[in-house]
Amino acid sequence: VREQIEFGPKLHGWKPEEIKERVESLARDLGLEGLLRRLPEGLSGGEARRVALGRALALRPQLLCLDEALSGLDEARHDEVLGVIRKMIEREGVTALHVTHSKKEAEAIADRVVVMD
Repeated sequence: VREQIEFGPKLHGWKPEEIKERVESLARDLGLEGLLRRLPEGLSGGEARRVALGRALALRPQLLCLDEALSGLDEARHDEVLGVIRKMIEREGVTALHVTHSKKEAEAIADRVVVMD
């Protein structure tokens, strides 16, 4: 899991101490502290989505693109990851473009919703 989140910053030449600080901060915020040494194959659906979110946020993007980020999760994991996404969007100050078929999900995450037919 740690390697998944570190990938972008390493690729972009961040200093090791910056990478460590960013990974630990994201792991804390995403509830992944106890999972950093685990292999991705052993993660639950909700854990895997939180790792993917950490990987996407690691480089401090201005725009976060989410395409059906919550599809396939059971109701409990769906609501958990939905809350984490909303919290991280606010905390990181990032604009998110979230594509979903769920009006309820869009309204829970978004400040503004655009519907396309």
